[in-house]
Amino acid sequence: MRRRSQGTPWLRADTLHASHGAAGLVLRVFEAEDFLHGPQADRLVEERLTLVPNHELRQRLVVRDGAWQLDEATLTMTEGLGFRGGLDVATAQVLQHLDGKHSLREAVDQACAELGFDEDDRRALAEASAAMARRLFQLGFLVRGDAAPSSAAG
Repeated sequence: MRRRSQGTPWLRADTLHASHGAAGLVLRVFEAEDFLHGPQADRLVEERLTLVPNHELRQRLVVRDGAWQLDEATLTMTEGLGFRGGLDVATAQVLQHLDGKHSLREAVDQACAELGFDEDDRRALAEASAAMARRLFQLGFLVRGDAAPSSAAG
């Protein structure tokens, strides 16, 4: 629960997987929710987002039709509350372009060029990436480029 001096207070609940060094993560989560509950929330696709350093991407490959194929990809926070999120190949491609210098929209365009996507695929990836980025932002995996975490915050 977050009481705010401006705007509407908000409440959310998350499943916790661990708890170590959570202070910086909790602050990022509060800042993200405040942003997403504010008037600028619709501009998330224009924000320059970046992944925080304390995460890992685990991939599980399986053999299908004689070749290795990605079966599952999970992004896990290695600090704080152990949040996890699933990714597919295309959204993982977008995520690697979120370096604080490019907007989410630009990252989608870069990933589409690399993957050879047509306009219909680009629209679908843009929609999926917006949902993925919003959730990862809410969980503290992503921060706005101008709000990159310092060593004190995570």
